Amino acid sequence: MVKTLCLIFITAGLVGGERAPNLHLSKGVALLQKGAFEEALPLLRTAVKEDPLSEEAHNYYGFALGRTGRLSEAVEEFRKALKLKPHYPEALYNLGAALNLQGEHTGAAENLRAALTLRPNFPEAEKEMGFGLTQTGDLAGAIQAFRRAIRQRPDMVTAYNELGLLYARTGDQEQALSQFRQAVAADPNSAESHSNFGVALHQSGDLDGAIDEFQKALSINPQFIEGLKNLAQAMRDKGDLNAAIHYYRQVVSLQPESGVAYADLGFALKRSSQLEQALEELRKAVSLSPELARAHFIWRKPLLRWVSLRRPSRSMKLPLG
Repeated sequence: MVKTLCLIFITAGLVGGERAPNLHLSKGVALLQKGAFEEALPLLRTAVKEDPLSEEAHNYYGFALGRTGRLSEAVEEFRKALKLKPHYPEALYNLGAALNLQGEHTGAAENLRAALTLRPNFPEAEKEMGFGLTQTGDLAGAIQAFRRAIRQRPDMVTAYNELGLLYARTGDQEQALSQFRQAVAADPNSAESHSNFGVALHQSGDLDGAIDEFQKALSINPQFIEGLKNLAQAMRDKGDLNAAIHYYRQVVSLQPESGVAYADLGFALKRSSQLEQALEELRKAVSLSPELARAHFIWRKPLLRWVSLRRPSRSMKLPLG
């Protein structure tokens, strides 16, 4: 699972103390609620200029910066908010989440712990703590953090998925299946959850159940690349090479610059004895990703054999002119 920036904002307290209402801030936050992050940026930038002593303005502006990929600037705004109001749990959480993404896990943990001290019932902060602990290798601590998040918010799908991945890493397949099953139950419309559940089923030997989950994932999002790859592999393992090739071709159409995608397709074609097509796809794989040594070996070896079969023998005499 690829982690994306998950920040927190609240709509209460947009007017700071005796200060006059900041209309740019109110309009900016309204746009944030609609997911219009780029449109919110100029309004929130103006809100900060109009009221540089507003911790809410800095926090929301940082939120918009973070959601539009300006992570370093977002960190600066969260720090400004906390300088104005050190006991500001939302800003502490946002700073922790941003620092996690920057790989600064120690600093992230400090801010997240501070946020949890101020607000013990803060499932998002527990989840973010779990992300950071996973990155530092403290899998047991991460599992506990995700479990606390779920106790506080039983419908937190990302926490179930992360727990499932952690249990899979530690070899507890039964717990991994349980967590992915709960993720699907919490949000039946999550393509990622169905795909994760399918992988766990595949690894446990339930190939038909895995295929069913991958198909559910793709019915939700037909262009979900991981779901397509997983379904292609499951079909390959089931022995349905035509179906596997079909899905691998879809992956190639969505990732035309991926050498791995062409290699997967080439290997499936090779298994189905479509050697000429396999060679063509493996040639593309090697061209795009020369580091794919296995594809390079499989591609070059038969190609050299075919060339040698077409080469005249040394005993053959060429006709005289």
